[in-house]
Amino acid sequence: MSGTTTERFERAIRDICDDDEFVYCARTVAKTEENMDTALAFIEKAREVGDEITYEDIVALITVIRRRSDGE
Repeated sequence: MSGTTTERFERAIRDICDDDEFVYCARTVAKTEENMDTALAFIEKAREVGDEITYEDIVALITVIRRRSDGE
């Protein structure tokens, strides 16, 4: 996957849920490129092993990553 971290993140999220508002919210909640990289690594690994990722998985994943990066 080429492009900036944000572009790659948005494409990965859109592959899971093709909804502009969801993609925007996921990007906003992720907040930083580091968080987006972490989410991308998870998504790519899940795909490698054949796991299906759902909308709910992304919501939970990004929430946990963001809270961890905010020190919660």
